[in-house]
Amino acid sequence: MKKLLALVLCVCMMFSLSLGVSAYTINKDDAEIGADDIFGATAVYFEDVEVTKNGDVTVDLMLESNPGVTEVKVTLALPEGIAVKTVANGDMGAATVSGNVITVVNNDGFILDGCIAKVTFTATSGGEKKVTLTATAKNGEDAINVNGSECVINVVAPAVTVVLGDVNGDGAVDTTDLAELKLYLAGLQTEVSEGADMDEDGSVDTTDLAMLKLLLAGF
Repeated sequence: MKKLLALVLCVCMMFSLSLGVSAYTINKDDAEIGADDIFGATAVYFEDVEVTKNGDVTVDLMLESNPGVTEVKVTLALPEGIAVKTVANGDMGAATVSGNVITVVNNDGFILDGCIAKVTFTATSGGEKKVTLTATAKNGEDAINVNGSECVINVVAPAVTVVLGDVNGDGAVDTTDLAELKLYLAGLQTEVSEGADMDEDGSVDTTDLAMLKLLLAGF
């Protein structure tokens, strides 16, 4: 009888241990916050974007594989021709900027991945620009390993509006354009704007001159 009772007790203990293991969930307090092998690699990033030269573009600063941080600090290495214009709050936390350093704070802790700030850049020169992010983060007093990244801001030329009859490209059509078109057709001027091609056939000739005369005459 004693052997049977001991056997039943042993089986119950094994079942209890097995049930405990299967129900156990790793909490953030059970391991180092931000450990890559448990939570994945925490990262901040921008998506690649396109902007018109001398224009602005707003990009979401994203947090990924978030282990529950309370503060993220991102330093931007900006290429020539790109500047931070404004920083606004994202979907969680309060965002501020000082120089090229963006700080986002949420004392309750970020519990989701997503947008933590909206950053507006101004582009003053053309070409492909690479912005590099270096980031630090913490949960309370605990530091979190966080990866930065690199995004590409492609700065393109603004769209040109062609005004037919605008030979010199100043946006207006007047007798100055007529005079310049005559000089061009006489070989005394080497360049005219796209607006000189009045009939839009790909060439500038006497037909365009005749059409410009009619335009200026009100026909």
